[in-house]
Amino acid sequence: MALTRESTPQTRPQLDYVFTIELDLDHQKSRTRGERTPSGLRYGYISVDGGHVYGPRLSGRVLPGGGDGPTIGMDDYPAFDARYILELDDGTLVRFENRGMREPTPSGAPALDGSEIYFRTVPTMRVPPGPHEWLGRSIFIGAGRHTPTGNRIDYFLVSEAGKA
Repeated sequence: MALTRESTPQTRPQLDYVFTIELDLDHQKSRTRGERTPSGLRYGYISVDGGHVYGPRLSGRVLPGGGDGPTIGMDDYPAFDARYILELDDGTLVRFENRGMREPTPSGAPALDGSEIYFRTVPTMRVPPGPHEWLGRSIFIGAGRHTPTGNRIDYFLVSEAGKA
């Protein structure tokens, strides 16, 4: 007799909007290594000049001085690894690490509107003890798009359906 497994999930994740980060990026200081390394990768750096944090559960600002170090693979998909500091309205400092990927603009194609590009992130946060500890103990998904001055990323808390 064959062992059967139930294919219906026991839990269903739910996404609840929590906050948005608007990053001001300094493209004058940004660099991408044009030639590929022997392993086929290209590297870059994008400077974060600051920004804003706002939403139903979080507000504050992005401190200047962080950055993103994208790695661009042979398939031209950029994988990013951004790190910056948030200062929340109550003065709490949060180390924000954001990894993700975005769809590349096809070579020779006109620039796409930022809303047309697949751009997703999974952040982690280092938070001191206090009212914002939950940020460091939660899982989030970010959905982003480009803006005239940088990026806007909306963050959603991943929770079990019915539990936010």
